[in-house]
Amino acid sequence: MDTLKPELFHKLTGGSLQKVLDGIDKALEVGFSPVKVNAVLMKGVNDGEVDDFINLTREKAVDVRFIEYMPIGCGNESSDLRINNQDLIAERPWLKPATPRYQGQPQKITHLREPGDGLVLSVRSRINFAIPVTAFAL
Repeated sequence: MDTLKPELFHKLTGGSLQKVLDGIDKALEVGFSPVKVNAVLMKGVNDGEVDDFINLTREKAVDVRFIEYMPIGCGNESSDLRINNQDLIAERPWLKPATPRYQGQPQKITHLREPGDGLVLSVRSRINFAIPVTAFAL
């Protein structure tokens, strides 16, 4: 779910954002936990929605994982769309490290904390940063 904007979602996927959101709500209603939402951020496309996705974890018991755009496949070799997840973490000091739920999780995992007061807003939701590309560039 790479965007929370219905028009952009339709442009990127051809589908309905509302159907996806309804599916997430239904999964939560029947007891799935955690419900995980993956988002590939792309520079100039949906990079302005980082905090909107983070706020989604305040509203719903979902984990949001930001996956770096990977320049693989036919026609996708350019790294122009890639956003460095390390930078996203550094720009949001209120995101604090959390213990992984599962042994061997490779991504950076954080709890959302209110800026300035250090209080965990939600222990039921997590924000994950998968860093498959820039992890090897550091």
